[in-house]
Amino acid sequence: MVSQGHTVFLVYWKNPDASMAQVSWDDYVGNGVIKAIEVVKDIGDTKQINILGFCVGGTLTTSALAVLATRDKHPAASLTLFTTLLDFTNTSILDVFIDEGMVEMRENTIGGKGGKYGMMSGLDLGNTFSFLRPNDLVWNYVVENYLKGNSPPPFDLLYWNGDSTNLPGAMYCWYLRHTYLQNDLVKSGKVKICGEKIDLGKIKCPAYCMLHKRITSFLGNPPMSQRIFFKARTVLCWVRLATLQEL
Repeated sequence: MVSQGHTVFLVYWKNPDASMAQVSWDDYVGNGVIKAIEVVKDIGDTKQINILGFCVGGTLTTSALAVLATRDKHPAASLTLFTTLLDFTNTSILDVFIDEGMVEMRENTIGGKGGKYGMMSGLDLGNTFSFLRPNDLVWNYVVENYLKGNSPPPFDLLYWNGDSTNLPGAMYCWYLRHTYLQNDLVKSGKVKICGEKIDLGKIKCPAYCMLHKRITSFLGNPPMSQRIFFKARTVLCWVRLATLQEL
């Protein structure tokens, strides 16, 4: 991209510690994404930029653009989303882990109810995601390592996979309730972010959404309805992701 004349900025996750337990979804959107957009526009001396978001970063980015659109600000010339969920109508196997009782438990222990804040451990998150691909990420090692006594083959991706990131309890609990549990992001005016009732349909820039078949397959129906929520031109692209064995 640089060789084609684009100035590229990267924003990455900070691995939060207990001092950030009260940091909220609004903080990530307002002090994170929106602030980053302003800084990039400033440095580039431009009114609009092209934005790419990946996974939850894409959900945060879309939330930020929806907040700005409500304020009649449209800083994105284009939006690209990789494996990003906006419509949580059908989360398939994740329903096993997320229900009202579970979300309330998290809110009461780490989400700020009763003044109790804490962290969602990256290790716990990693274990949950491993069970989304149990044959590859759980039972493969039970059979090969525990039963057969074989040493796992060197595999660079596992180092990346094991580099887990904690999440602030306040941010994590908001995310659980308003996406996976209540699916509020796609309901116009249903949820407030940074003081604004958001509507994804107010985002005016064209959007390109890339979905990995292997990743979205365990999430039930793929988020094809994203083309409905974005009123501007939206392109959805499906690509095949290799299995761990193929990698």
